Order: sequence, then C-alpha cells, then structure tokens
Amino acid sequence: MTWTLPITLVAVLAAGCGDGGAGGSASDASAGQVGSGVAGQSPEQIIERAKAALETAKSYRVDGSLSADSFAMGFHVNVSGSDLAGRIAIPGQGSLDLLEVAGQQYIRPDEELWAVTRGAAAAKNIEKAIGTGWARLSAGKNEFSELFGGFDVDQMLVAEGALSMGEPRTIADVECVSVVDGGQGGAALFVAKTGEPYPMLLQGAPGNATLVQFSDFGKTFDIKAPADADVVDYDKLLNR
Repeated sequence: MTWTLPITLVAVLAAGCGDGGAGGSASDASAGQVGSGVAGQSPEQIIERAKAALETAKSYRVDGSLSADSFAMGFHVNVSGSDLAGRIAIPGQGSLDLLEVAGQQYIRPDEELWAVTRGAAAAKNIEKAIGTGWARLSAGKNEFSELFGGFDVDQMLVAEGALSMGEPRTIADVECVSVVDGGQGGAALFVAKTGEPYPMLLQGAPGNATLVQFSDFGKTFDIKAPADADVVDYDKLLNR
C-alpha cells in the first residue's frame, strides 16, 4: 500500500510554493468477537473489504507519523463522509490545520509554515490579514488542495506491487491479519480479523518509520464551516 499524503506534501513544501461526539473506537472493530470474514481471503479481497468497511462506517480518525527521505511529519485528522478536520505538523517547518465542509476546503497554516511556503515578509502580511482565521481555497487544484486527497479512502489504500499475506498482529486489542505490498518494500496494512474488517494500522517497510493508525469508526465528529467573518480567500492572500 502507498500513502499519498507525504508525497503531495513534500511536493508542496519543496517545490510547489515558491521560495467530537458519541460513537465507536478502535475496539469496536472486534465488538462481540465475531469474525470479520477476511480470514482465508486473498490479499486483494482483504484490501477491498477494508476500503468498503471505511466507506460503510462513514467516519473515522486517522493518526500518524510519516517519513520520506529527510522529511518527517505527524498528523491527526477526523473524517466524516466527505468532510474532514485535522492538523498536520512538520518539525522545523510549522503546522497546518485542514478543514473541508460540503466540498469547500480551508487551510490555516501558522506563521512558520506561511514563511516556508510564501517567504518571511509575505508571512507577516498574511498573518496580519488572517489572524486566527481560515484561508478559503478556490475550486480546482492548487498546492494545498491536493493534501485533502490523502485522506480519501480510494487514495489511502493503493497497492503498488504484488500483494502477499504477512504476519498477524494484535492492534489496539483487535486481532488483525496483515497484507504486505511488495512494491513498497514490505509496507503492511493490518486489517481487523474480528468485527468489521476495518484497517487498523498502516506500517511502512522495514527501515521506514511511517505509521498510520485508524480509530473511532462511526464516531460523530462536530465538523462545521467557519463563520464568514473568519474567512479570507486564499487567492487574495497570495497578493499580499
């Protein structure tokens, strides 16, 4: 499996920018200890079952730490249908809040990250204009909008090579089977063997520190659009 987020974010920072409610938890994957049906299935079938389980749950939390070459980052994101809210933190480069509601995307970088992406002088002007508010992204692609796709079910779990079964493991008290992606040098996805076949953990290949954990399946998250007074169009910020 590949995780598209670090690839897009590295491109953004390195080249693309110029200079809570009631619900389930990870343990719900094993509720009742009823088999999820993945035991004995092919690796390809297990991946499809894991994708379908996330789509059926409609909401979940993703926490992780990613590394690619000399780049590292951590994040936590709540996903509810097509909406999401979360934060990405990049050591030494700042942090970025992400928000998407009804297809509209917003970002809230801190001044440190604005400086990395737009330059120090522009960052100060942007901070004066936006304060603690949000930058509203226009429709279409830009260097930040691609980040949101990294949390889409169809992009999160994509095989790059031949799949095989790996060693089972217990993740958050849930028995899991694992699927290994040969095209990623041994990256493994752990899928619940009991309860619903939720993806529980995505682990990078040996020597890669990437870990992505899934939880809070079916939980209700309070994800709302910001007030108009707290929003500035991203395109207007670029001209400051």
